[in-house]
Amino acid sequence: DQLKKGLKFVGKITKRKSALETLENVLIECEKNFIKLLFTNLETGILYQSLAKTEKEGKLCVKREILEKLSTFIDEEDIVELEEKENFLYIKSEKFNSKIKKFPPEDFPILPLPKEEKFIIVNSKNFTENINSVLDFTSSSLEKPEISGVFVKVLENEMIFVATDSFRLGEKKSTQKIEGDFPTSFIIPQESAKEICGIFGLFNEKIKVYYSPHQIFLEKKSEEGDFPELLYISRLIEGTFPEYEGIIPKNFEGEATLRVDEIIRKIKMASVFVKKTNEIELKFLPKENKIKILTENADLGSLETEIQTELKGKEISVLFNYEFLEEGISVIDDPELFIGISGEDKPALLKPKNLEDFVYVLMPIRKE
Repeated sequence: DQLKKGLKFVGKITKRKSALETLENVLIECEKNFIKLLFTNLETGILYQSLAKTEKEGKLCVKREILEKLSTFIDEEDIVELEEKENFLYIKSEKFNSKIKKFPPEDFPILPLPKEEKFIIVNSKNFTENINSVLDFTSSSLEKPEISGVFVKVLENEMIFVATDSFRLGEKKSTQKIEGDFPTSFIIPQESAKEICGIFGLFNEKIKVYYSPHQIFLEKKSEEGDFPELLYISRLIEGTFPEYEGIIPKNFEGEATLRVDEIIRKIKMASVFVKKTNEIELKFLPKENKIKILTENADLGSLETEIQTELKGKEISVLFNYEFLEEGISVIDDPELFIGISGEDKPALLKPKNLEDFVYVLMPIRKE
């Protein structure tokens, strides 16, 4: 059970191309009454440990891919014996006996451990859900590393999560009493944020987040005793996240309230005919109290649909990337949303009608 469980967490860490063969390996370590599994891709790393009956202490490396494949044939109730003999790790279970070639543990990179770092204590489910709500808005640009991750700002009674790719920006706020050292802020790389959500999103309990100027550690306590079951390590992005508050629009030429399910359905409908630029047109018609949604593709055809709603402001037409529009709306956890249009080439604002926890800023596509 411990072996299978540990490998499930190890499997959440992305394998990255490298000339170092040792980065294909998992380090298995038996120490006192513990079994430990360690893996790293040099950007991130994980340590899993559990109680186990150990007859001899030691450590070795084996190929992660082979061990993961074998573990799929182990049931949770199975008792598994691991034995190091000559150049192999022997695995004995109720279903099979196997031997895997071992590799020297000395070549495996040393994982850093938290020492005197500052920390905060957060709920794992809340933390990962908030990261996930803005994760899709991060940039993959190497030229601007400071926007290639999720910006996290920690205050006494609030955590703020922000991401942008310069075409859109999402800000999610979570009101909660923070334990630990604050205020602080840091930028979690995009891939690390995905791994954190994949691992710690499985739980709904308190975790400790250690941070330094260059690294972050997430620690989950074990149910077996007073020791950490999981420790995740990642580098942080160095640099300063852009001052974004000034780009959130406050004045609008047109505004409306829409049902989230209806606007998403209409966007999906219109997207059948989008061009390669993914553009979709929203035409605000306040005199008729409706918004027209239009797409046209010279090679495929066109579509026009509309939403009846009360509008404020003047008649205005804007083009958006339909995928960006839909992704932002999908985060809104409210039956209705507010949309404000600042101009044909100025940022638009989308947010829940009845909540103050999320804002989405989206730049229109410039008209030719």
